[in-house]
Amino acid sequence: MGKDIHVRLIQFNRKTNEYELVKLYRKINNEFRAIPVYEGRDYSLFDQLEDDAFPSRAIYTPNLPEELRQELNECEEETGYFGFREINLADLKLYYNNTKRIKFSFIDTINNYINLYNTEPWLYSSSDVRILYWFDN
Repeated sequence: MGKDIHVRLIQFNRKTNEYELVKLYRKINNEFRAIPVYEGRDYSLFDQLEDDAFPSRAIYTPNLPEELRQELNECEEETGYFGFREINLADLKLYYNNTKRIKFSFIDTINNYINLYNTEPWLYSSSDVRILYWFDN
């Protein structure tokens, strides 16, 4: 028994002035399916994300994309949860550079996902990207 870590990414789109859900798709059996940023169990990553020194906060991002809002509501109702948290990518990188206390592979995974998603990378900065995560059991 353990806690699963769920991660979603949103970024502020400077053209539309709205947050958008970052999703990549892969064709599997002639059907396109969303590729998760990260979902699974990693106890050391869980401990790092739950550390009091980790600079995340309860989700406050205004105007969450509707699809994500629905997913969070369903998770809250159906699976039980341990709070939804967020940190922007710039703060996560700064925390890593200052402390080396978060797995670099986690940051690298997020960077790769964002870089594949953005067809116009000059429109975005790491402060525009928010990492939303939660745990369930």
